[in-house]
Amino acid sequence: MRVDPTNVRAGAGKVDGAHADVSKLQAPLSLSAAAGLKGFATAGVLQAAHDGVKSSLEVVSGRYDVMGQLLRRSADMYEHQDDKNRISLTQLAANGLTSLGDLNGAT
Repeated sequence: MRVDPTNVRAGAGKVDGAHADVSKLQAPLSLSAAAGLKGFATAGVLQAAHDGVKSSLEVVSGRYDVMGQLLRRSADMYEHQDDKNRISLTQLAANGLTSLGDLNGAT
């Protein structure tokens, strides 16, 4: 497969789909579960677990959003370069995605 702006933009569209899917996910509410576990240590930490899951979903959703934007921007930059200093589209996209940093970090 040849890497070109059209298929990079198509890839960005796939990433947009993942963003849309993840942004719809919700952390389950902890109140009912905590009530059913009254007296157990687990009941006391369910709210913190809920908050952690909610935060993680927001982070992942945001990263997918940024990834889609970076891929589109890479395709645009590739098309608007001058031939003298041309950088490959693969390298432009890789540089953009690398700028996201550690995807396993908490922020």
